[in-house]
Amino acid sequence: FGDGYEQRVANDINSNFLKLNLKFDLRNKMEATAILHFLNQRRALEAFAFNPPEPFLATEFQYFVCRSWGNNFSFYENFAINAQFEQVSA
Repeated sequence: FGDGYEQRVANDINSNFLKLNLKFDLRNKMEATAILHFLNQRRALEAFAFNPPEPFLATEFQYFVCRSWGNNFSFYENFAINAQFEQVSA
């Protein structure tokens, strides 16, 4: 508006959704394959139930989609998977 003032407004009624950057570290080949298979099968289209870690811990599962993920191979039987989970409405 000028003079350093600004207006911030939430876009939607439920606009306070979580975005979590998660790292599944120190996974063996079988675990890494299972996680990547799970994410690839949903292709960021199908929501899945997930209970976020503290401090976001809830009494009920919440629904998320994963729009981006990647994996790193560090050493024999040592894989790391990075994923961004975005909360969606059920």
